[in-house]
Amino acid sequence: MLTFAPRTLSLATATSFNAPQRSFVPYAGASGATSRTCPVDLGPYAAKLGTIKPTRSWGEGDGLGRQERYRKVCRPLLRAGLEVIPDAVPASAIPHVLGYERERVFGGFLVDYKDPRLVERLNKGWYDLATCAGLLNENREFLLMLPRGTWTAAEDRRRRTMRIWHRVRLLGRWDIMGAGAATFLGIRAGHPGFAMLALDNSVWLLADTYETGAGVYAVHDPALSPGVLRGLERLTREDVYKDRDFRREVTSWLERRQQS
Repeated sequence: MLTFAPRTLSLATATSFNAPQRSFVPYAGASGATSRTCPVDLGPYAAKLGTIKPTRSWGEGDGLGRQERYRKVCRPLLRAGLEVIPDAVPASAIPHVLGYERERVFGGFLVDYKDPRLVERLNKGWYDLATCAGLLNENREFLLMLPRGTWTAAEDRRRRTMRIWHRVRLLGRWDIMGAGAATFLGIRAGHPGFAMLALDNSVWLLADTYETGAGVYAVHDPALSPGVLRGLERLTREDVYKDRDFRREVTSWLERRQQS
């Protein structure tokens, strides 16, 4: 697994990639943040294009109260160390990420399922990559894809419905890859599946499971990617997800971007 440290980056435990090409590249986000250096370890990620499904406001259209939402959605996430902040997603948040250029992948790691410290190493790798890449703001807040409706994680896995951005805060004690992956952030502990976005769109993180291991990779400035923008424009013309509200949101986001 790749580990990160201020100004010094080293390769620790071996990953399951087959002799990947590794390099280190400087990165400054769209917000003009201080340059960072994060390792690029493409491996199987080179063939992966994120197609995470977005985006509506918290609770819109589900017709259920916040009490039930807290019990089914927020409380399980609190056990993973994530506090959901309702109705606080920036209008500037890119609604969908797909079709980005390979060179935008600027950091990633993979941990083998056979690793006896699988969850621990995944947690450390996620946090190191997230802080190195600039996912968290000064209040440790970022955006996370969560279910649109109010149902449990088990129900959500059966429904396979479109997910939307929610603003969350990382608490002092957390377990993203254990308790988190066992709820809305995966299928079980050590087997994550989630997308995260910096509040300023400067970095997008995707966690996924592969044949031999689980890992996370980072994409910088997805809202500036010509490939992503072309994909969004196509989604305004074609009802790919059979969701008219989603198409309207993509259209509105593109119009706001052109006017800004």
